[in-house]
Amino acid sequence: MAKKIYDSVMREIIVEGITKSFGNRKVLDNISFTVHRGEIHGFLGPNGAGKTTTMKILTQLLSADSGAVTFQNKNLQASVGFLLDEPPLYSDMTVREYLKFLAQLRSVPAKLIEENVEYALSALDLKPIENRLIENISKGYKQRVGIAQAIVHKPEVLILDEPTVGLDPKSVVEIRNFIKGLREEHTILLSSHLLYEMGLVCDRITIIKNGEIVETGEIKEIRKKLAGKNHLQFRTKKESQELDLFIQQLPGYQSFHKEKIDNEFSYQVHFFTEQDIRSEVVAKTVELNAELVFFQQKELSLEDIFMQVTDGDVTQ
Repeated sequence: MAKKIYDSVMREIIVEGITKSFGNRKVLDNISFTVHRGEIHGFLGPNGAGKTTTMKILTQLLSADSGAVTFQNKNLQASVGFLLDEPPLYSDMTVREYLKFLAQLRSVPAKLIEENVEYALSALDLKPIENRLIENISKGYKQRVGIAQAIVHKPEVLILDEPTVGLDPKSVVEIRNFIKGLREEHTILLSSHLLYEMGLVCDRITIIKNGEIVETGEIKEIRKKLAGKNHLQFRTKKESQELDLFIQQLPGYQSFHKEKIDNEFSYQVHFFTEQDIRSEVVAKTVELNAELVFFQQKELSLEDIFMQVTDGDVTQ
């Protein structure tokens, strides 16, 4: 399996100025973003943000009121595979029969059908159950078959909406690893409410809120922009209201969280400033005899990024 060369300049999907309303309610408001060839691109949003509507427009299940979606390959049916919501499975077929049927439905040339079915079975490790009826396989395997049907025609772009929803932790890890492997042959647009999993597999992300794009780009660049030098995590043995007030009055203060854990007070503090205030915080804890026991500059996780740019809204 030849691996694609990652090219951050080549744009596989271009979304430009998409707007969509349902009645008087505007769901998408002039959104634009790009997905680069050879990447796994995360698409995140709180409940009601417009994420699912966007995915349906990309797969032509909905039409936009205005704007455009452009794929590098103009033949949409050949270039895009997708899994939205529950896998569209036929329980009375075997796994192999079902994939062969989908390959035919998607106009795969007759001489390539067996090759493509073998590709999909192998990519999702479905060979051991290829002759079992779909109604008799587990939920985790059904989700694998759902992804396999999306790639059986070997599309350039794969769009996956919540591919791990409802799965047990073991199946979530398995699906994550399969998705990472699929990037060798497909550009992937992926949505999930499991932010930790997204952080492990995605190269770039787009975050949507209230129908507008609030952040898009490489995770490391977004992390750098939001974190500055001052995303601090520390613990003290003693509680000090004076320390709390001091922190909230520092330059660039953004947010503050404190909780008591095992007789210690754990702090997480965020600042928007290039000024390095670590020494000031440490000095104040010493001055107040708060007994500092742990201190670090914490790197922003994808969860932290999401909470910052959406003001703590819950993901879909």
